[in-house]
Amino acid sequence: MRNWILLAAMASGAQALHASDIPEVQKPPMAKKVARVETLHGEKLADDYFWLRDRKDPEVKAYLESENAYADAFMKPTETLQTKLYEEMLGRIKETDLSVPYRQGAYFYYSRTEKGEQYPI
Repeated sequence: MRNWILLAAMASGAQALHASDIPEVQKPPMAKKVARVETLHGEKLADDYFWLRDRKDPEVKAYLESENAYADAFMKPTETLQTKLYEEMLGRIKETDLSVPYRQGAYFYYSRTEKGEQYPI
């Protein structure tokens, strides 16, 4: 899969990124460690990042937003390439499609995909 994406990038005339193209981004956010040890079937399991499971915690939301902001800033130079690759891949997929119905028992089954939808129906 990776090779295909690289080939598509080269075929689309994308220019290689140079070190000067990468923005000066601050260090990535580091999640704090909060020690938590649980015992399961006699084994002690340590999970320093268990606190990240609480989605309603404002501290967790702030950390995840800082991670997203870092990723956006780091990937900024590749936005046009990402868009070009996405459109290229989407252009090779038949978005609206219908399979041939098949009989199983007393019923017929088929699947279909619709344009703009993420999963088959």
